[in-house]
Amino acid sequence: AIIDQVLWDKVQAKIAGNKQSRAQRPKAPSESLLTGILFDSEGLRLTPSHSQKQSKRFRYYLSQKLVNAGKASSPNGIRIPAQELEAMVIHQLCDWLADSDALIGALNPEPEQMQNLIADSAKLAVDLQENKTEQYQLLRQIIERVEVGSTYVSLSIKASALMMPAESTGSSTSDSTDSAKELITLKTNVQLKRCGYAMRLIITDANKNQTLKDQRLIDHISKAYQWLTLITSGKVQSIKEIAEAEGLDQSHVTRTINKAFLAPEIIRTILNGTQPAHLNLKYMKQFRVLPNDWNAQKSLLGFTK
Repeated sequence: AIIDQVLWDKVQAKIAGNKQSRAQRPKAPSESLLTGILFDSEGLRLTPSHSQKQSKRFRYYLSQKLVNAGKASSPNGIRIPAQELEAMVIHQLCDWLADSDALIGALNPEPEQMQNLIADSAKLAVDLQENKTEQYQLLRQIIERVEVGSTYVSLSIKASALMMPAESTGSSTSDSTDSAKELITLKTNVQLKRCGYAMRLIITDANKNQTLKDQRLIDHISKAYQWLTLITSGKVQSIKEIAEAEGLDQSHVTRTINKAFLAPEIIRTILNGTQPAHLNLKYMKQFRVLPNDWNAQKSLLGFTK
């Protein structure tokens, strides 16, 4: 069929408009969301870095000691998985933004400002979690500084970034103006647990007693279930078929599928991020075969009764 020229012109105009829209969409200067605002307890910047393993890229934040002198000369240097730290900062900030009592207590707004302040802050919390393309700018709009110590992570929040929208209502007193100029500190108690060269963040606050989710370990277990389902559903006939399709050794596929038989309780803790701190992907991979007995699995992997 021949396309009408008018319709053709309209389609081409629409395509051109979409291309222009994508080209004009602002991009974050860096995929490392905390670049330039992240420091250690000595006031030194933590620098973005990454490593490559096959087709996967892993991001980290490194202390200046490691960048300048290397691991041998700086055994206490910090190397934190970037996604873990970024997720923690965003969750910590969003929890506070969504807590109206904490917000009002920290900012001390005038009564007529409260409704707008709460609404604006709640919207910021939603945008931070759902609008991935805006996270880089939003974090800099709200946060002055993130500091990582051996026992804590603290955020210095710009009160002015939250008060200015509310102050557009026309009310402004000396108390609210002074509050808007302050930095508000949110502090979470953590433990930096060394796992090989990198570290993991473990939240030790009584009301937040959990480790952050290990996405690499979750992905590994998810892959185990996917491959097992391919076999049990009859979509593939053998482990060899999966190995050839994935470009992997059969032994690797076999060891991975074995993780699909982990105890439900172990799977649940990994998905929730509450597994023992040492239980990361590297630790899990050292076990070629796991016991069939679920209690024996928990004992082997370091779960306490």
